[in-house]
Amino acid sequence: FDFDRELAPFDPSLKEGKGEQTAFGKVLDDVLREVRDRRTLGVVLMTDGAHRAMPPFDADPLTAARKLADAQVAIYAVGYG
Repeated sequence: FDFDRELAPFDPSLKEGKGEQTAFGKVLDDVLREVRDRRTLGVVLMTDGAHRAMPPFDADPLTAARKLADAQVAIYAVGYG
């Protein structure tokens, strides 16, 4: 998947991101809904570490990460930039 303020299908032809926000919390909640009924070993989150989200997309990323952990879905963060 790709994301800015909402989860979107990944498009490998894009050379750079095309969004105005980085809504980790909301998107991690969306990922949990997407994978809830599938066996998912983990999520690879490639990021520069900046959380830039405005209401109503500013869900707490730590809360969302804990929900994924409770569902036994690991998050592997890859920092760059």
